[in-house]
Amino acid sequence: MGTDLRKNFLDPTLKGISLFRKIKLKISTRLLLILTFSIYLVFSLIRISYHEMWRDELQAWMIASASHSVFELFHNLHFENHPGLWHLILFGLQKFSSNPLIMQFTHVIIASTSALVILFFSPFKFPEKLAIIFSYALFFEYNVIARSYSLGVLFFFLATLELHKRQKMSLWGAVSIFLLSQTSIYGGILGGSLALSFLCREKHLNRQNRRFYFIVLIGIGLLFLQIIRKDQLTTGWTLNLNMIDAWLNGIFPVTPIVRNFWNQNWLFQFHLVKLLLGYGLAVIVIFWITRISTREAKSFFVFSTSTLFLFFTFKFYGFTRHHEHLFLTLIGTLWLSRSPQATPEGLRTQTVLFSSIFAAQLWSSAAATYLDLQYPFSMAKETAAYLAKNNVSDSLIAGTIDYAVSPVGAYLNQPIYYFTTSSQGTFINWGPKRKGHPSEMKIGERLETLKKESPSHLPVLLTNQKFKAPNGYALIQEFTGSIVEDENFYIYRPE
Repeated sequence: MGTDLRKNFLDPTLKGISLFRKIKLKISTRLLLILTFSIYLVFSLIRISYHEMWRDELQAWMIASASHSVFELFHNLHFENHPGLWHLILFGLQKFSSNPLIMQFTHVIIASTSALVILFFSPFKFPEKLAIIFSYALFFEYNVIARSYSLGVLFFFLATLELHKRQKMSLWGAVSIFLLSQTSIYGGILGGSLALSFLCREKHLNRQNRRFYFIVLIGIGLLFLQIIRKDQLTTGWTLNLNMIDAWLNGIFPVTPIVRNFWNQNWLFQFHLVKLLLGYGLAVIVIFWITRISTREAKSFFVFSTSTLFLFFTFKFYGFTRHHEHLFLTLIGTLWLSRSPQATPEGLRTQTVLFSSIFAAQLWSSAAATYLDLQYPFSMAKETAAYLAKNNVSDSLIAGTIDYAVSPVGAYLNQPIYYFTTSSQGTFINWGPKRKGHPSEMKIGERLETLKKESPSHLPVLLTNQKFKAPNGYALIQEFTGSIVEDENFYIYRPE
């Protein structure tokens, strides 16, 4: 701390300022950062009280809830295509509460810790720090929506912080990348790219450094052991060449002011504008990268973006939450470029580039926050409350489409009968036992069978699509107006 103070006192911009004023300036800066962090944390906590969780958030919670041991937890994760670190945390939280609100609270703490790292430990100027932590990616997608990606953001920032500080791989850097790779395939790509960019600058690897990189290698290996199944090696490959959309979704989201704003980009309705802006930003980014003097920053950008684009193209195109990892690559590149040895070339290009990107991110963050407060993100919470209040939850609830109605069961903390598996369950098991969605006629036949099997507990039908009521059933309530389009719900009860 003393060394940092002396360096700041010797800053040329502070020459001629008295010692007292220097100390006062430092205190004022620190208080400003504390105030900013407090605002971020308070707003985040307020917003989760208004955010209704959707199925992907609650799927992880239900998996953890249904697992009675760590072994069973990883068994249940077999078809999830996600490593288990986030689920392990949720498994631990289940010991304290069965209310998924504890998951939201924990997620906000993780996201706020990421903001704290940016505010207090990153090399960015204060306006840049503000733009980063209040961006669409960090303030909405990886804050409000409780998924494993926020954990990845935190470990990515910690790894970048450590490697930028040491200018080489270290124990804490390796451990951070190891944990980063246990959050998602995208975390593995970012972590692997960080490690590879610093490995390329190593002229000689001593025994200690080899151990550090071995830790990273173990993390990447564990990631693939958890997410890759035999059938995925020969199936699930795609060819999607629409990378301009992914590029703009990731770094330049423009949220439309409509209820179903999520995963939408206002620019995409203007094809020519989209192409010009997408290619224009790409050219500016490439020009900026060529002006960066730090080799590891260039290497990281090339490794991470190329691998992400390859994954989007051939394996899984994804949605905005996946594409936003391109924004993280830009933040990481900018961070690594701020080394003591870096030359101040390309500052004008950098200013123009990031000013426009930050403007789009801040707009989308504000718009998404406003719309999430205006409309329910999912109708699952309200539907569950109605079922509980009217004692409908005491009956057998049969649901279709299974993945869409599953969050209602999560809020009720009870299983739902899924037609796709002909059994009761909580989380969706994407394995081979899951069959296709039955037709309306098949649903009616199955309901009749369920009535005969349990005459004293007549099944209630819960759907996310409105259709003609089966024989002997009547529509008693509907819940519509959700931001997530397929999480509106309809309840049919025996007459």
